[in-house]
Amino acid sequence: FLLIANVLFVPLEIWRSTATGFLVPRGLPPNMDLMLLGVFAATAGSGGLGNLAISNWSRDKGLGMGKWMGSIGGVLSGGHNEVSPVGRVFLPTSENLRRWAIWWRYSLLDQSVLWAIGCVLGMYLNVNLALAIVPSDNVPPDSAAGAFQARFMAEQFWHGFWALALINGFWILFSTQLGNTDCLTRVVTDTCLAGWPNLRRWASSRLYAVLLSLFTIWGIVAIANGKSALSLFKVLGLLAGPIMTVSSFQILRVNTRFLPKQIRPPLWRRAGLIVCGLVYGMLSIASLYSLLTGQ
Repeated sequence: FLLIANVLFVPLEIWRSTATGFLVPRGLPPNMDLMLLGVFAATAGSGGLGNLAISNWSRDKGLGMGKWMGSIGGVLSGGHNEVSPVGRVFLPTSENLRRWAIWWRYSLLDQSVLWAIGCVLGMYLNVNLALAIVPSDNVPPDSAAGAFQARFMAEQFWHGFWALALINGFWILFSTQLGNTDCLTRVVTDTCLAGWPNLRRWASSRLYAVLLSLFTIWGIVAIANGKSALSLFKVLGLLAGPIMTVSSFQILRVNTRFLPKQIRPPLWRRAGLIVCGLVYGMLSIASLYSLLTGQ
């Protein structure tokens, strides 16, 4: 839908302008909202705990060493092995290293092509469409931007675009929120099981269900409190930034201490994790400063 809408409504010069904005670094405008910038950086793709859930998803699907780790099963499902709170590492034999290389190629393909390129393409098409339709001198409120674009497409081309655009926007937001809520609950479940041994008396699926219920109730309370979507989004960014900062160094520590030497990340990957942690750390500080000072 996004590709068709972009082809129909976006002039060629805007395609070029958006691409330039993605590829060519530019200085920040003087009135830039630093908090909002930190939010966008921390939530790009999935953000925060959502990015950390990739390994959780791989384990629960039984991929790689996940076959030996169990999984967080559904509350009503059976026939799965209970998840282990401690990881396992394979012996670095020639056969295991050969199989690891195959698994690593699949993981790189999934993360680089489907995930990274897919996220960039989705952001590009949304920004491209908004840049062509939404007037820069009269931007509608954040809650009305989707309806504004839907009405524009319906008036300019075909009345059916009104429903299609709104359904498309709803599905993007709904499916993303559904996936992120699941990611949040799974990672917090894993964290609780690893950090509090007394909780291991519970089935992981039961703990997952309790946490999911609590997060759902809190979400309803937050929305009923009258907060705008953008204000809640900023709260998310304030939490996601520090999580990305800490997790970058935590991943570096785990991968250089517990993995066999043959599969530990090369120096350039380690440097990338350090840079990632420093960048998100600075953005987190800038976001917090913007919140406290109102600048």
